Amino acid sequence: MLVRHTFDGPRRGRLLRLLAFLSALLPPLGLHATEATGASPPQEVAPRGVDSGDPGPAEARLVLGSRLVGKDTGGGLELDGRVRLAGGAQLGAAASFWALERAYMGGQTVKGASGASGAAVFLMPLVTHGPLELDLRLKTGFLALQDIGGDGGRGGDAPASALRHIDELSMMAHVALGEAWLLRAGATVGFELELDPTTELADLAQVLTAGAGYAVSEHVLLTLDAGAGGSFGFNGDNGKFMLEGSFGARFAFGQGGSRVAH
Repeated sequence: MLVRHTFDGPRRGRLLRLLAFLSALLPPLGLHATEATGASPPQEVAPRGVDSGDPGPAEARLVLGSRLVGKDTGGGLELDGRVRLAGGAQLGAAASFWALERAYMGGQTVKGASGASGAAVFLMPLVTHGPLELDLRLKTGFLALQDIGGDGGRGGDAPASALRHIDELSMMAHVALGEAWLLRAGATVGFELELDPTTELADLAQVLTAGAGYAVSEHVLLTLDAGAGGSFGFNGDNGKFMLEGSFGARFAFGQGGSRVAH
């Protein structure tokens, strides 16, 4: 026997009022209709590695970097570690180690030299708009050079070692592209003052740089860069056209992605 249940006007009104009461009660409890029925709410997936052009996390983050550099005068390894503060500013230190086909000490050309440097690094975002970040980067430190060729340079009278104070001022633009790419371009002016064995302008360089990075994960960014420019120093003795290229990796810890300006 089939029994049909019907709702008269008063019963229907009470049912509607009950449903309205439950709907108003669920949000304050932090529940949603999908949770009440056992279904999982849709999850939002953040784009991978997006950090450049974004204010970033509230807490400070540690970013480590390394890259292999090749120049027309030799090659080397560069290492750096920085703390990225809230708002995007970065403070840190950098070190580099070089094997050079030629170097200049006391105004003399030395064939075969090694070099090592240490510097403090400061980066400040000047403009942030969507995926674009324009940064000012300052680097200051010291560079030590050592003759390893043993020929003493021109005429055998070049010094065996030299010490320089180095400064760099860079303006770099970073653009986050898609979910994983980071494009960068800018200009660097470098200033090197020899402190020993002479006190003289050793190098004044202007370099244009362009490159790209690819975020393989939220914590690892692979980079490829190229640069070209000119240098002048020691009254024109080392005026040269410069070419350089580099390949590296950067490691960002904490939340916020790996596409961090550098």
